[in-house]
Amino acid sequence: MNFITIGISTILYLGLFAPLFPQLIREWMDNPYYSHGFIIPLLSVFFLWRKREELKKISLTSSVWGILIVLMGASFFVLAKLGYQFFMQCSAMVVILFGLVFVHAGWGMMKKTAFSVFYLIFMIPMPQLVYTSLTFRLRLFSTKLSFFVIKLIGINATREGNIINLPTTVLIVANPCSGLRGLITFIVGSLAIGYILQKSIWKRAVLLCFSVLLAVLMNVARLVTLAVVADINKMDHISEGVHDIAGLLLLVVGLGILFMFNDFLLRVNKK
Repeated sequence: MNFITIGISTILYLGLFAPLFPQLIREWMDNPYYSHGFIIPLLSVFFLWRKREELKKISLTSSVWGILIVLMGASFFVLAKLGYQFFMQCSAMVVILFGLVFVHAGWGMMKKTAFSVFYLIFMIPMPQLVYTSLTFRLRLFSTKLSFFVIKLIGINATREGNIINLPTTVLIVANPCSGLRGLITFIVGSLAIGYILQKSIWKRAVLLCFSVLLAVLMNVARLVTLAVVADINKMDHISEGVHDIAGLLLLVVGLGILFMFNDFLLRVNKK
């Protein structure tokens, strides 16, 4: 392994992408959907640390094929820079990192570190167009399903778009109530849990799919809980504090269910 070329690559890499870091950190601080961004690089390093003994056994060989990935990522970055696409610029950072691992350490190392590098994609805020589309669809779906459950349990309610009219107040399913934040949290969490605790790829996939379903159901449960609390207490207004408490409680419950389902998968086919 040529440490001089690795040093040069590192300097060039940081020089190219360091200007993105301040904006990325601001997003983590100001965007509630990506407050988990601070922990993603730490988890990626932790994943590598857990595999340290395996990584030591890999024969390190330089590969020119990795240059193709680096060039592809660099081209992607230039186009994203010209188009002012922050998400794509940051994604190019991950692609080029893949390529550099391939160039300096070979296919074996890249394969073993692939998940740790890929996981970094979750620290990057999604494009505004994707965010808007997802929140709109999730908000409408959550409203419809919540309204169905609210009517099913006997509360006299009507629905107008994303607004549920209760007997004494209204429940407005705005963007923060779409469930996107919880969905991102559950996906990021299930991937980490699956990678650390599950050995089977199919079990990791099942855990990921379950986390998506669970996130949606937990958001619906939150909305229904708010409706029930408002109806029982004849509230004319649902305060932000009540929203936050219900969301936090159901997030904890949801994560508990996710861990229990992971434990169930660990027992499947266990000898």
